[in-house]
Amino acid sequence: MASETMLLDSNVIPQVPGDNSHYVEGQSQYIWMPDGDGNPQLVDLYEPADEAILRTRNGANNQYWLYTSDGNSAINPAITSAYLAVQDVNVIVVDWRALANSAYSTAAGGVPNVGQFLGNFLVWLINTGGGNWNSVHLIGFSLGAHVVASAGRIAGGRAMRITGLDPAGPTWQNNGNALSSNAGQYVEAIHTDGGLLGIFNRVADADFYPNGGRNPQPGCWISTCSHSRAWDLFASTVRSNHLVGRLCANINQAENKRYLWTEDWKLMAVLKVEA
Repeated sequence: MASETMLLDSNVIPQVPGDNSHYVEGQSQYIWMPDGDGNPQLVDLYEPADEAILRTRNGANNQYWLYTSDGNSAINPAITSAYLAVQDVNVIVVDWRALANSAYSTAAGGVPNVGQFLGNFLVWLINTGGGNWNSVHLIGFSLGAHVVASAGRIAGGRAMRITGLDPAGPTWQNNGNALSSNAGQYVEAIHTDGGLLGIFNRVADADFYPNGGRNPQPGCWISTCSHSRAWDLFASTVRSNHLVGRLCANINQAENKRYLWTEDWKLMAVLKVEA
């Protein structure tokens, strides 16, 4: 029995203005599903055949992933292909480009409503198609991190795992709709452009700070590159689970690259809630 995966993404810097008047009814939900040869296929959930496809791949052990923005943007094939390479999963995609590509203030202001739509969709999916909340994993990049958090709260915090990939920073400090540990059973965040496009302060049960969590990340010269490094690193861990973390006592230690260096490893700082 296959499992399902959901991801959510958004570019914190909108590239083109767009109409955001129909981002709820006009949402497009997609599911990435492997065909008989294991190749990912992008299927529209609004098509009549999709529900039948969904049911054939559903069950108590299914894992759901959700992801938003353009179904064909760079983050999608990177993370989708990574999961399909190691698991038999379905990836559900929510396309909200009409809003995500508008002015940043407009896109950010619409996050709670998109999250509500998504949370209601998740509840419908579990109740209608079957599955278990303990197999639900939501992943969001930039503004998408706050969308999946809002969705998780709408769903009663029942999602097993929520991953925020460099959650968007501007306007999100001390914002009740931001990614936080109350969004799911376990919430994590990967910070790669903290203090610029992303939030630097800890927001989750476990916060990861690769290379100190700030710009520039190795190989990057601009903030947008460091911002995107979060999903690039996450995709690589799905395939090989090779990155090593070192538990830090505080955020100052987390951004201290000297603390992260040993003779053998460049380590990732980790701040987490102690049990």
